Amino acid sequence: MSNNSFAQLIESYSDAYKSQDWDQLVLIGDKIGALVGGKLSGTIRDIREIAKIYLGSLMGSGKFLTTKDADSVNKLVGGLENLEKFASRDNNKLLPELSPIIRSGYEIQLYLTRKQSDSRNKAASAFRNLARPDLAIFLTTQQLEITRLNYYSLVVRAAAYSDISSFNEAISDGQKALKYSPVDKKHFSLVTLSRAHLNRFKQTGDISDCELAFELAEKSFELKPDEYSANIFLRVIHTISLPGMDDLIANLRNVQKTNHFELDQKAIEIAKEVIRNSSSIQITQSLTSVDDLLADELFDGWLDLENDDDFESVEEEVDHPEDYFEDYFEDFVDSLNDPQNPHLEP
Repeated sequence: MSNNSFAQLIESYSDAYKSQDWDQLVLIGDKIGALVGGKLSGTIRDIREIAKIYLGSLMGSGKFLTTKDADSVNKLVGGLENLEKFASRDNNKLLPELSPIIRSGYEIQLYLTRKQSDSRNKAASAFRNLARPDLAIFLTTQQLEITRLNYYSLVVRAAAYSDISSFNEAISDGQKALKYSPVDKKHFSLVTLSRAHLNRFKQTGDISDCELAFELAEKSFELKPDEYSANIFLRVIHTISLPGMDDLIANLRNVQKTNHFELDQKAIEIAKEVIRNSSSIQITQSLTSVDDLLADELFDGWLDLENDDDFESVEEEVDHPEDYFEDYFEDFVDSLNDPQNPHLEP
C-alpha cells in the first residue's frame, strides 16, 4: 500500500469521524478490511495505524454499548479475526506489533460480557488505543456518574479529551485525578497532565503551559525514573525545542537504552531558566489531523508520591476517600492495587 493510499484512508476516516457520519465510518472499515484480507503492505507504523482505524471504524456510532446491536458486535468480532489472520502471516512477524491492538479489541468484548467498573475502565482505555476517544469519554463519564472519584476513569477521560483537543477539560480531569489518586498511583495523572499542557501550548503558544508541561514531566520522572517517564519528558523537550538541552536529551535517551536513572540537573535548570525567560518559542512540531485523532498509548507505569504533594490542584468541593470506593464490591477492591493485570485494572 502506498503512502498516498494510507494518507487517503486517514483523511477519509478523519472526515467521517469529525462529521459523526457513522455509516460512512463503517464503510471505510469494510474497505480497510478488504485490504487487510488482501495485500496490505507498508511500514510497520502505517500498518499499526491502519489496524487501529480498522477496528475503530467497525464500531460505528458505538450504540452496541447501550443497546443490543448484534450486527456491530459481529463486525468487531469479524474484524478481530481478520486482523489476527493478517498478523499471523509471514511467520508471525507482525504479531508483536499488532498484539496490543488486537488485545484492545478483546478488552472491549470483555466489557460487553461483564459490564462493571473495572472492565468499563479497561474498555475505555482500549477505545483510545483504537482511535475512538469519543467512546472512551462516553464510558468513563458513565463510571464517574457512579463513582466521582475514580482516579482511573478520570485519567482515561483526561487523556481522551486531549486526543480530541479539548485541553481545558483534560486538565480539569487530570488535576482532579492527581488530587484524589491513591498516593502510590499518581504517575498516570502527572503524565496525562503534562501531555495536555504540552498540546495546549502547541495550540495557543502560552508559555505557562510550556512551563507546566516541563515541570510535570520532570516530577513524573523523579517519582518513577523509567522509560515511560523518559518518553514524556523527551516529548516535551523536543516540542519546545530550546537551546542548551542537548545534554538532557542525551541523558534521557540513555535512560531509555540502559535504565540509567540519573539526569543532568544542570541541564534541567538551564532548560527551566530558558523557558521562564522566553517571550516566544519556535515550535518545530505541530499537531496534525492524525495527532488529533490517533491516541497515544497510555503509559502502563505507576509510581510513588509523597503525601505532601506540592502540585496545586484546582480548589473544589470537599470529597472523602470513602466516596472513591463506593461502587466497588469487595471482590474488586483488590483490583485497585493490581494495575498490571489488564482485566483487573480499576
